[in-house]
Amino acid sequence: MKTITCLDCEERFTGATPEEIMEAMMPHYMDVHSDLMNEGDDGLRDGWFVELNQRFDEAPLDLI
Repeated sequence: MKTITCLDCEERFTGATPEEIMEAMMPHYMDVHSDLMNEGDDGLRDGWFVELNQRFDEAPLDLI
């Protein structure tokens, strides 16, 4: 498992894959960052996914 912070605030999310983290982030984004979700800019969305994957790749494995 890895933990990364939200790309737009300091909330933390944990998952085994970038997809799991994105799934965990979705309710947070719909609630806290709904303005970003409603923009619908494909370029911003693509950049967001690139950043998420980069943060996931760079995050250390959580030691439990």
